[in-house]
Amino acid sequence: MKSIEDISALNRYIELFNAQYYPDSPLKPIVGGGKTEEPELMMIFINPTKKNVASDPSWTGLRVPWIGLSPIWKVFQESGLVSDSMLEEILQSKKNWTPEFTERVYTAMGRSGIYITNIVKWAGEDATLPEKEKIDRYLPILKKEIELVRPKHIVAFGTVPYNNLTGEKVPFKAVFDKSIATHALPLKEIEVNGHKTTIVPCYFPVGMGRFNRPQAIKILAAIKNQLQVPVATIERTDIFMTK
Repeated sequence: MKSIEDISALNRYIELFNAQYYPDSPLKPIVGGGKTEEPELMMIFINPTKKNVASDPSWTGLRVPWIGLSPIWKVFQESGLVSDSMLEEILQSKKNWTPEFTERVYTAMGRSGIYITNIVKWAGEDATLPEKEKIDRYLPILKKEIELVRPKHIVAFGTVPYNNLTGEKVPFKAVFDKSIATHALPLKEIEVNGHKTTIVPCYFPVGMGRFNRPQAIKILAAIKNQLQVPVATIERTDIFMTK
């Protein structure tokens, strides 16, 4: 993996890696998508599931997070990261996501300086948290991904990505309290594979973490305002990924 020099090569490696360690899984791995070169934000979630339509072997488009799933996009819209019109299109397309629509969505996210990925790329049958073995296997890949993408800032959703990148306990309450009091967040400096960046934890806002949704929205809104991240919106001309 040391010889991999770009994100496309890493994604090909992930495909082979997944087949090697999980040959019995009928689902395809989900990789990262959005702005692949120095994004303002890299959003790191935990693991995808088969509810992501891109995990289906017959899918011909980008295999990126949250395809065919609307709850997270609602969270992004309520925090100001995604426009009302973009969410409306996503909701209308929920049951019929196409590869072309996926490109439009992720081009919009890339144009806003956002890259989205998971610590574990293997797609599970359900939202059960991955065991330590899976996390340990995929963590070097995530670190390589950070090295190649070179994000200015990282948002870690939940304890798994934050703990494994910092080696520290997640200070959720302190981060949330500061976001409410000052509309700003403490950005912790870290170095990953030689790349210096900052990281801030955010509550996982959907699925088993849905009860933390209000807090997550407030943290994301504070991040958007603090870093002046532009609102993502789909344009009619969107076709390709934004570099």
